[in-house]
Amino acid sequence: MNIRALPLALALAPAAARAACPSTPEDLAGLLDEAVAAYADLDREAFGAARDAARSSLSCLDAPLAPPQAGAYHRMEGLSGLISRDERHTLESFRASVAVEPYWEMPEELAPPGHPLRLAYEAARMAAPSDTLDVTTPGCTMLYVDGVQTTVRPRDRPAILQLAAGQGSDQPGSMLWSSYLVPPAEPPGWDTIPAIASLSCTELTASLGASSEARDRAARVLLLGAGGAAALAGGLGSWALIDRSRYNNMDFADRQEGEALRRRTNTVFFSAQASAAAALALGGAGLTLQLVW
Repeated sequence: MNIRALPLALALAPAAARAACPSTPEDLAGLLDEAVAAYADLDREAFGAARDAARSSLSCLDAPLAPPQAGAYHRMEGLSGLISRDERHTLESFRASVAVEPYWEMPEELAPPGHPLRLAYEAARMAAPSDTLDVTTPGCTMLYVDGVQTTVRPRDRPAILQLAAGQGSDQPGSMLWSSYLVPPAEPPGWDTIPAIASLSCTELTASLGASSEARDRAARVLLLGAGGAAALAGGLGSWALIDRSRYNNMDFADRQEGEALRRRTNTVFFSAQASAAAALALGGAGLTLQLVW
């Protein structure tokens, strides 16, 4: 197959070929590992099967990829080009991998010094970085390129483009479209993709608002729980200090009473510590919900 026709082929793939939909980034990562293992074993047939499954999985993703997963996908495409002796596709794919994961190193067990694979990857490191092009997207959507939210894409190297429902810096909603785009191919007309053409900003805004409210409610509950646990820890700590003072001032005439007081003091003290730990955990979770998510 002409690699430059791949985005169109995936978009038009019959339902039987997309039976694994939806797929997760973890599903795709597993297929990429299978492809690398097949390449290392010189099993061309197994590599082709894993590569084709990974390509189908990409078009079915239900969430944005992480950059390392995008880098691994580009390396798989580079291996595919190497096998088919498509030097241009190999170089472009490895350029993309270097751009996404500049510090990734080729394992020697996969490509020892002087191996064609290593030489091709080193050539990609020496290539000039790609310029970028602005990408116009529909309202209420978020663009991810090679696992990073952005508004631009590379001009002259392959990239994984994903469009998700969402807006601003909010967490992405449903995944609307994913594709491996090889220049000079362009992103499709968004109104030709049913999931995007039917997207309602009003419904999305309401959905995101409801999610935000639910998150804020959960954060408030966690912070209230943290406050309660902190108050309990303070009360138990004070109780333990009072009992410890009584214990230190006893004349031990009644050893049984002294031993009971010592045990109670220790129990109260450890309970205070547990309550303080719970307060920290609940407070941390509540702040994470409010500040990070």
